[in-house]
Parts: sequence; structure tokens; C-alpha cells
Amino acid sequence: MRQRSRIYHLEAFLLIAGLLLSRCIPERKVNLPENLYRHVEYLSSDKLLGRKVTSRGDSLARTYIADQFKAYGLYPGNGASYFQEFTYSGDLFHGVSDDSGKIVYNVLGFIPGRDPSQTLVIGAHYDHIGIKHTPGIQDSICNGADDNASGIALLLELARKHGHEDTPDCNLLFISFTAEESGLLGSMYFLRHPPPDIYTIKAALNFDMIGRMQDNRLFINHTNSADFWRDMITIANEESLTIIYDNLNSRNDGVCFTMAQIPVIWFFTGLHEDMHQVTDEIDRLNFAGMVKIFYLADRIVNQLIY
Repeated sequence: MRQRSRIYHLEAFLLIAGLLLSRCIPERKVNLPENLYRHVEYLSSDKLLGRKVTSRGDSLARTYIADQFKAYGLYPGNGASYFQEFTYSGDLFHGVSDDSGKIVYNVLGFIPGRDPSQTLVIGAHYDHIGIKHTPGIQDSICNGADDNASGIALLLELARKHGHEDTPDCNLLFISFTAEESGLLGSMYFLRHPPPDIYTIKAALNFDMIGRMQDNRLFINHTNSADFWRDMITIANEESLTIIYDNLNSRNDGVCFTMAQIPVIWFFTGLHEDMHQVTDEIDRLNFAGMVKIFYLADRIVNQLIY
């Protein structure tokens, strides 16, 4: 038993030492559009079979996200683990599921701040709907490039950037929610069972379907959850995006934060005919628009953490 304890402490020491070293190494010049593309390319590839919750593709997606968090110098966000597990209760939206009772996972990466009592959450869901057979269409994999590989890609690049910056005034928690498509289950579980180092969530940003910008237009919802949001957004909007506020406030993880009375905003580029179809592919994304959203979101984050 004593030998096993020594091995555990050695592994923990090596993990922390590696993370500290990765945060100290200056980051090489980042090609943001290329990085966003690379994340979406993997997460929306046929290999992941549409990232349906509890599937092998779901497992590959969460492993990829955790590996990126570690590579960017983020600490595990749930004690000693990058994963927060819970039991899948089935599909609340559609009422049909053969996978109830299986274990599913949120993925969390953590950057400690000077004030450990306050945390800013940056979130996006990583699951999608998997396989869908459509008469007359040979392809059956709903790859979910916009929904929501786009949101995860942006979250990962924000994690990369802040993983190499000065210690923020408050904690930063990057969380990739599972089972959003089944009824916001991942965000609901997280808020009901926060990790041990999370005391007060001061605010949250949520990215869901941010890859199809048209006419320089961006929808930002839930701004009525706090008085400060619109002023912050106006200050951060150096790209002169056309911001449309609070046009759609349902069926996204941000709803769970509003129900918990936590200030939250949801970034969104709009509904489209490819949503939940096999045609939601990477070649239809607007990566230049995603870059604009990244910089807008990053300026808002900086207003909240410094």
C-alpha cells in the first residue's frame, strides 16, 4: 500500500511539474485560422461518427479535448482529473435512448487565479447526434462541424492563449459539456455538482454554433442575465460586428446558467438548414468569421479576469 501511495504521489508531481513547465515556455507564433480548422477537421471527421453521447466517437472527442488542455498548460479541472463523470439518464429532448445508465463525461481544464473564490467559466458542448439515415442520401454521419465542433475549436484556442498568459485575477475554468443534445445534461450536472475548487462562478461564456457567420452578423443571447454584458460587448467589438441581442434563448447550455442566476452570454451565428443534417460539414464554415468571434470573446474575457 505504501509503495502504491509513493507511485501516486510521484505521478501527481510529474503531472504538475510538466504543466508548470509548459506554462513557462513561451508560445510559438500561433496561426489562429489554421488551428481552428485543425480542431474542427478532427472533431467533425467521419472517424468520430457524429460524436453521439456514449459512443466511441464521443470518447475520442473528449480524449482529444483533454489532451489539448494538458498541452496548453491547463490543470485538471475536477480535482486530479480532466473529466467529470456522471450517469447518463437518457434523452430528455426526444424521449428515446438505449444508453441510459452508461457513464458520460464533461471535460474540464483549469487555470488558477489570484482570487481562488471567483471563477469565470468558458463552455461549449462537444457531443452531437451521431448517425442519421435519410432516404435518398448515402452519407449517414452527422459530423456536426458547426454544431458544435466550431464552438469547441474556439474554446480550445482561448484555452491555448490563456494557458500561456499571466495569472488572471480570478480562476478560469474551460469546460466541454457532454449530452447537450440530450437535454443540457452536462451543464446541468456541472452546476449541481461543481468541482472542489469552484466556489463562486462570477460569469460564463458559452459557444454553440459559431461557424456560419454571414454579413458580419453575430447573435449574442442571455445578455439580460447581467447589466454589464452589453457595455462589455460594445467595448470589445473592435471588428465592428453587427450584434443582434437576445433573439433566441432556448436549448443551449447557457439556459442552465440563467436558471442558476449566473451571468452568461451565448455566442451564436444563427440557425441554418444543415443543422442536425449530414450536410453540416467543415467546408461550409466561415473561419474568418470565427477569428473575429475569437477576438471579440477574448476581449470580453480580459475585461472579466484582469
